[in-house]
Amino acid sequence: MTSYAKTIDKAPSGFGVKLSLEVGTAGVTAGDAVKLDSDGHAVDCDATTDESIGVALDTVADGGFVTVLGNGCVLESSGYSFTAGARLGITVTTGILKDWASSGTYMGFALSTTKAYIQTQI
Repeated sequence: MTSYAKTIDKAPSGFGVKLSLEVGTAGVTAGDAVKLDSDGHAVDCDATTDESIGVALDTVADGGFVTVLGNGCVLESSGYSFTAGARLGITVTTGILKDWASSGTYMGFALSTTKAYIQTQI
């Protein structure tokens, strides 16, 4: 796995997003790819099939908070009803953002029940 220097944080604004996430079991390592666990906490990717949300900026133990650098945007609304840590998508017929059920258009991940991290390609 490639590790990235902390200077990656000095990229011009508009080229990514910084997420502050609570760290799950086993912690995270600076420069490693990070995924969300089933509780919506950041953990190191540990399999080639993991879906990364970004790269950890620091090494942080379980229960702490880590800055994750990613490519996307964060949306929050009290109208959302997500499962924390779930993949998100939109329905084919309505375009409403919801927990992704292996059909429709995949969009990103639920950071909490009311906050979505939408991954975009720039």
